[in-house]
Amino acid sequence: LLDSLLQIYVPKYWFFHFYVVSLTLSAIFFALLHWGLKSKDAWCVQFFNTNSYGKSPPSISRLAYFLILVHSFRRLVENLFILRHNSKSKMHLSHYLVGIFFYSAINLNIIINTSLGEDDLQEEPELDYKIFIPLFLFLIGFGDQFLNHFHLSKTIKYNLPSFGMFKLICCAHYFDEILIYTSLYLLLGNKTSLISLIWVIVNLTVSSIETRNYYKINNEGKIPKWSIIPFVI
Repeated sequence: LLDSLLQIYVPKYWFFHFYVVSLTLSAIFFALLHWGLKSKDAWCVQFFNTNSYGKSPPSISRLAYFLILVHSFRRLVENLFILRHNSKSKMHLSHYLVGIFFYSAINLNIIINTSLGEDDLQEEPELDYKIFIPLFLFLIGFGDQFLNHFHLSKTIKYNLPSFGMFKLICCAHYFDEILIYTSLYLLLGNKTSLISLIWVIVNLTVSSIETRNYYKINNEGKIPKWSIIPFVI
């Protein structure tokens, strides 16, 4: 049975399933938090305090869900309408299942770390200037990744990209993903969001090193010195 499972591959364009899962969960939890804060029902306090394992304020969690929702929606649109996928390309079933798990976990992480107290129901929280740095970092990664993915969609497959940060690192779009998850960690500040960030860094670093090695073998032009993080990796 194990040998049979190890031989199962699924279409690579099923990547869009990851973003459907993330978009659905983030939309549901965002709506739940938003409605709970607006309705000021006492049951919300009991629900979150009973099921919470952390101390994230609901306003911060709601903002995090909004960022994930926007990011997931963009990635879904890119995968369906912008990026070109070879219909014959496959990925292993384990890769697919890990992806579904990861995008489910990053959304569940926020809701189980949200603590809703009586004070949160009294009035809308004041603006916290500490969120500006995470938001700025998110917008930089979000915007640059869209431009990089658009450039990749116009680049001949397996050719070395030559736009923006691609001149410095082989996988600029991966670096943008790290920026996005760094912004979520800075916003939430809990251990599970740190684990998510570490997972993203490790996973994308391995892929970027493999990509750079491929470019070194198959491209005659000048290969960027760095794989994913300028002056580091």
